[in-house]
Amino acid sequence: SAEKNEIFLQTVPAIYYLDLAIVFYILFEINDSGTATIPITNELMSLWGANARELYDIAKKNSPLLLPATLKPMNVVIEELLGNKCESCILDDDTMFVLTNQLHNFGAACILYGDILEQINGQLDENYYILPSSIHEVIIIPESQSPSKEQLLEMVAEINETQVDSEEVLSNQVYYYDSNIRAMINTY
Repeated sequence: SAEKNEIFLQTVPAIYYLDLAIVFYILFEINDSGTATIPITNELMSLWGANARELYDIAKKNSPLLLPATLKPMNVVIEELLGNKCESCILDDDTMFVLTNQLHNFGAACILYGDILEQINGQLDENYYILPSSIHEVIIIPESQSPSKEQLLEMVAEINETQVDSEEVLSNQVYYYDSNIRAMINTY
């Protein structure tokens, strides 16, 4: 969230996208415990003689290679988290999907991967809503399966308040992928 991270954004290079700020990290290590990352600061960027646009171009190339996107039905993700078949899951396979990367770490950035949003549109064969679940993933809901925009906004706000650590909140907005303009937009 660009708005909620104003102080942090004074210290790091950023590219602004809708109400979000794209920031950059160095990925040092991937192991069984997770990842080791550090944010690229303005000072580091200056030492390298780079600018935010150059970092963005590098990240657009490297991130999909190092951290490939995954799109899975929500019930499959729940089953994976629980480590077994989710008998009480009532979600249909085509109701909600989770977009993240293979590590489930900073996976919301997958919305920026090349034509991933168009690919999802092709798979769903319809426009869809994008709910910012956290910095680690977004939830995709096909338009035909979605409650009202107001209900989606309420759901995002409630989850951000009660389920997501404040430093991992991505946004309180709900986004919409419009195939006519081939872009993600704010719903309000």
